[in-house]
Parts: sequence; C-alpha cells; structure tokens
Amino acid sequence: MKLPLRPGCDRGVLKLYDPREAADDLAGLWLGMTSLEIKLGARKTLSDEEITHRVVHAIALFMRIYAVEP
Repeated sequence: MKLPLRPGCDRGVLKLYDPREAADDLAGLWLGMTSLEIKLGARKTLSDEEITHRVVHAIALFMRIYAVEP
C-alpha cells in the first residue's frame, strides 16, 4: 500500500516516525466523533462548509504536530 504521507517525509517537510500512524491521526482529526454521531443518527450530515472547515482545521492541527520546524 502506498502511503500518502511518505512523500512529505522524504522531502523533509514532515517529521514522521510512522507514516501509517500519522495518517490514522489525520483521519481521526477529520472524522472525530462526528462520523459516529452521523452513523447513529444523532446528527445531520455535514454541510460542504462544515466539511471544508473540518479539513482545514484538521490539517492545521496535524501540521502543528508533524511539520518540521524551520
């Protein structure tokens, strides 16, 4: 399986010890509890704006954790 975060590691942009674990962290930030709430019928599906916000927010948090410091 090709890991989407590996190129960032190879270019020195991301400090990852385990790209699979980092990918799981990013997916968790994207999905959070919201995915479960939707599946259980406890909330409506997200709007396009909510999805965009979640993705942008999750990537910002991910980069705070994994970005190589300048």
